[in-house]
Amino acid sequence: ASVTALVLAAGLSSRFMGKIKGLTVVGAHGETLLEISIRQLKALGVTDLCVITSDATRAQIEGLLGSSFLGLPVCYTTQTRPAWRAKPLGTVHAIAAAAGLVQHPFVVVNADTIYGKDAIAPIVNYLIANKDDSAACTAYLLKNCLPENGSKVNRAVMHRDADGWLTSIEEQYNISTTDVGSTYTGDELTSLNIFGFRPAHLALAQARLDTWVAALQAKNAANPPAPGAKEPEYILADFVNELRVEGALKLRVLGPTTDSPLEITHPEDAALMAAALASSGQL
Repeated sequence: ASVTALVLAAGLSSRFMGKIKGLTVVGAHGETLLEISIRQLKALGVTDLCVITSDATRAQIEGLLGSSFLGLPVCYTTQTRPAWRAKPLGTVHAIAAAAGLVQHPFVVVNADTIYGKDAIAPIVNYLIANKDDSAACTAYLLKNCLPENGSKVNRAVMHRDADGWLTSIEEQYNISTTDVGSTYTGDELTSLNIFGFRPAHLALAQARLDTWVAALQAKNAANPPAPGAKEPEYILADFVNELRVEGALKLRVLGPTTDSPLEITHPEDAALMAAALASSGQL
């Protein structure tokens, strides 16, 4: 059975002086974060890669991975920023760039995150075992996926029914560890954009993106945003929830895993990730 990893690698990090976070060296033998992530994906059943790049990241990513990496075939596509935007349109825009390229069930992963085997394996196994058009997502516990330094992040909180099917998913903004015990218990089921989808979902993503863009442009024409205003993005959590509400998508919430994902946000996180990888045996 074939399962593709759809790797989101289009972004440059302002906190990393415009560098690609996934190319940060964190391995004991000089491996980058992306190399270690792909090694883990391969070990857990992924059979090929489709990498979403941007014009700014394509050359470096392709230079590292080539057309085959660790024996996995690699294809590339580009998330292009519209001329009327300062930034791309969000994670739905990113996966829609792969419409027509991905032929197998696929798992979405960020290029700058190491999710851990207990997060990846359940999705890969679900996609192989279930031949229907349902999707899947491994849940983390909110308390395990907040930066220890107290910096604020966005996280999608999920709810499911007794059979494990998603009943809601909603992005929560500017959460930090200080919110646990007050606004949140810390045991909320949380998505980190690690979704298992089918190829048909990419066409849906493109169609929904087109609708979202048309609505946004109409809104901007009626009420032009202020210069420098934060640009809205169409994110996977909103896409999934819209389809769920309409009955167009069933998504099984797996887990939760008690692992903590390894992410890089600030340059100083690289040393912490290297130490965590060495101690966890994920290298």
